[in-house]
Amino acid sequence: ADLPSEPKPYAPFSNRLASSLDLLYQTITLFSIGHGCDSRVEQTETGFRVSSVSMPVVKVNGLTPDIKKDDISYAVGMNDLGQMNPSAVAAVDRIIRDYKSWINDRKMEIPNLNSSLQSIGVDHLNECERFLTDIIDGWELVQADRNVAQCFRDASIAMDRQRVGAGAQTRAVEFATDGTLTVTGANPHLSPSVQSQWRPFQIAFILASLQKAVDENHINRDEVDVIWMPTGGGMTEAYLGLAAFVILWEKLHQTLAGRSNDQNTKVLMRYTLRLLTVQQIQRATSLICALEIARRATPDLYGNSEIRIGAWLGNKVTPGTRKAAVTQFAATLKSGKDLTFITKKCPWCGAQMGQVHRNHITGYKVVAISKTISRVAVFCPDSNCPFTLHTVKGSNGADLQRGIPVYEVDEDVYSSAPDFVVGTVDKMARISWKPDSQRLFGLKKGVREFDPPRLFIQDELHLIAGPLGS
Repeated sequence: ADLPSEPKPYAPFSNRLASSLDLLYQTITLFSIGHGCDSRVEQTETGFRVSSVSMPVVKVNGLTPDIKKDDISYAVGMNDLGQMNPSAVAAVDRIIRDYKSWINDRKMEIPNLNSSLQSIGVDHLNECERFLTDIIDGWELVQADRNVAQCFRDASIAMDRQRVGAGAQTRAVEFATDGTLTVTGANPHLSPSVQSQWRPFQIAFILASLQKAVDENHINRDEVDVIWMPTGGGMTEAYLGLAAFVILWEKLHQTLAGRSNDQNTKVLMRYTLRLLTVQQIQRATSLICALEIARRATPDLYGNSEIRIGAWLGNKVTPGTRKAAVTQFAATLKSGKDLTFITKKCPWCGAQMGQVHRNHITGYKVVAISKTISRVAVFCPDSNCPFTLHTVKGSNGADLQRGIPVYEVDEDVYSSAPDFVVGTVDKMARISWKPDSQRLFGLKKGVREFDPPRLFIQDELHLIAGPLGS
């Protein structure tokens, strides 16, 4: 028998409806079908040999998000966009223009498709055009609305600073015989660095989400957007960029409404695995530090309350109560081993943290928040870092000690309602049994006291299954 020369569907379209997968894989010729296994067809001197394969193997061509046309990259500089300079504006315009042109080119191919696939092709391109419209609407909003532009630009600059902080090498801490502490190396933010770049899908996603982020009555606000990109493609930067905008946008509106001291959770992110969650928190904390720098520079825009992040993980990773954290701190001093809290280095400048020296733990200190309550404060050991231990005035006039705006203890997370909370699926599943967690949703004893979160992020969606999943 001869092998088919034309692509063949899994089953004849006459027996079923064609699907999107049929269209996407229309160029793949189907030689045989395995049931409960894979099948392989090989040509021999006398004919063809068909065999079963228990472990399927397929070669997948590499995919890169760093695309070019005419040898010119589509990337947009983060600082350039933060300054809205002509090169950044032209780069975004080019992405929009060429995406529209790509859609029109695909429309010309519709008549050449199998008749059973043409309607599917039309549906696909309708979704592409809808996404394009969202991108254009978001870009026009940035150019027309001064407040949107301010938050958008500051978020882009913060993302560039986040990349510097998250990528900083750990700066070792050294102690002199008199106990004086010295941090080796230089703060990476004090040295010139090449700006980071937005990949085209990242900036397109953020722009397409702006209308839904700022308009509570937007027709598509209840939809879930999925970022589909292989590991290492830049998904994290895409949703962190949107999170940065949402946090600044909410802070700005609270300040304009005369609520500059409000502290509420604005972004709630659910993760699947604790180890991966810790890694993401470390990256996200660098972003929160960058946003806090922007807030301190312009409190008239972004208010007086600190921009914070909370790690809402299992108690095998982070303490559940302040008392447990203080006990763990004391036990670490006694043992002389490094502290097991998740912040191992300053997310802004890279200074090493958590080492025991005499009766101190670098970057950690027990501070009193009332006559009977103490908590473990987190701060950068480098006295020249903006996130070293310092004193600020609270909304009630009391002196408060601040450092790195990260909260790792459940009790601190509940009481402070950080702007960005990263939690695991098991923690989210216990919300009904943990009344204190209402504070993360702006509630107190079931009554609305603060704004609810505006953005929900589910990372690593493909890992979720079972009763906690989708």
